[in-house]
Amino acid sequence: MNDAEVEDQLEQFKDDDDSRLDSVADDEPEFDAFVETIVDELAAIDRGEKQQTASIWDRELAALFQALDEHDDVTNDLAQSLHDELGRDGDVGAADRSGVLKDAIRLGLREASEEHVERWMDAKAEAARQL
Repeated sequence: MNDAEVEDQLEQFKDDDDSRLDSVADDEPEFDAFVETIVDELAAIDRGEKQQTASIWDRELAALFQALDEHDDVTNDLAQSLHDELGRDGDVGAADRSGVLKDAIRLGLREASEEHVERWMDAKAEAARQL
C-alpha cells in the first residue's frame, strides 16, 4: 500500500468516525429529553399535580388480576417467580396483586428494551438527587 492509499484510508476512517459521533450526538438530546420528561413527571407526582396510578383497559388481564385476589397461593407463586426473574434476593413474603402487576410490567419492559429501562433508572436516580 502506498502513502496515498494510506492517506485515503485515514481520511475515510476520520469521516466514518465523525459521522458516528454526529449520530451519537443526534441521539443524545432525545435521550436527555426522555430522561428529563420522566424526572419532570416524577416531580409533578411528588407535588400532587399528577396521579401516582397507571391503568390499563384489558378484559383478560382484569380477570386474571381479580382472580389473584381470591388465590393467595397463585399470587405468591407469581410474585416469587417475578422476584427471582428480576434478580432480587430473598423471599418475596406476602404478595399482593399490585406487586405482581408492577413486577410483571418491569420484567416485560426489561425484556423488551433493557436500554430504555436503564434510562428510566437514570431518571429515577436524577429525581432522587433533586429532592
